[in-house]
Amino acid sequence: WSDPEDDGDPSIDSITLAGGSDYDLTLRFLNEMEEPAEDVTPELQDEDTEHQVFIDGNNVDRNTTEGATSSFLWDYNDLDENGLPIGLALSVTTSAAGTGDLTLLLRHLPSEDGSSIKTEGLAETFASEGISAVGGDTDISVTFPFEVTE
Repeated sequence: WSDPEDDGDPSIDSITLAGGSDYDLTLRFLNEMEEPAEDVTPELQDEDTEHQVFIDGNNVDRNTTEGATSSFLWDYNDLDENGLPIGLALSVTTSAAGTGDLTLLLRHLPSEDGSSIKTEGLAETFASEGISAVGGDTDISVTFPFEVTE
């Protein structure tokens, strides 16, 4: 995903994965409005207690979802200093062939009144109630089309 012109018309690559496979996914965030492009991933790692990636989409489930049958199953592979998920490193398992849309949201979860709003179970709250049930602000939201091949 890239929108170097900042015109709201991004270039979004589709994702193609082989079915019945396991993948390690590492996310990297670049500010391409800077010259040269600035990698802001280290800043997110430094502020890991204030950020979390959330994933949603059709034919997409967290692999801890009971009875999940989606083609794209994912889970967190990294934790902040409080033992809460970050989402800069993810595991992905593909099952049967299929297509869908994968929405990736990076949420900024700053402390409010001296208490962290990043708490245990936010991914589950997001999955059941949507992003409006999660505090903070969305830094990035992008939807990628994907295909899982046989």
